[in-house]
Amino acid sequence: MAKEQILTQAIEADALWQQKIIGLLLRRLRQIAGLSQGRLADRSDTDPSYLSGLEHGHGRISMYKLRQVCRAMDTEEALLLHLCRQMTSSLALQMIVDLSDHDQSNRRSG
Repeated sequence: MAKEQILTQAIEADALWQQKIIGLLLRRLRQIAGLSQGRLADRSDTDPSYLSGLEHGHGRISMYKLRQVCRAMDTEEALLLHLCRQMTSSLALQMIVDLSDHDQSNRRSG
């Protein structure tokens, strides 16, 4: 696979990774807050199925809704976004390492 294709796929996957990371963080923060999905949905005026989808990495969340959900968990949305950036950066670094390894193995075999 060409380096350009790999890079394009990585860029396209970035938005999906961010959705999944936000979902994982929402679920973990909800659990730490001791809230069920239903209770969090009630407290944040959010549809329970939408909240469930978010926690599973499906769908996008607006900043307004993110703020509502975070406040319902007594959590600052800045914390969630900071954690998301850290996790995304770690994944990006791993992809760069993987690309570098891929290039080196191609040079050896080519």
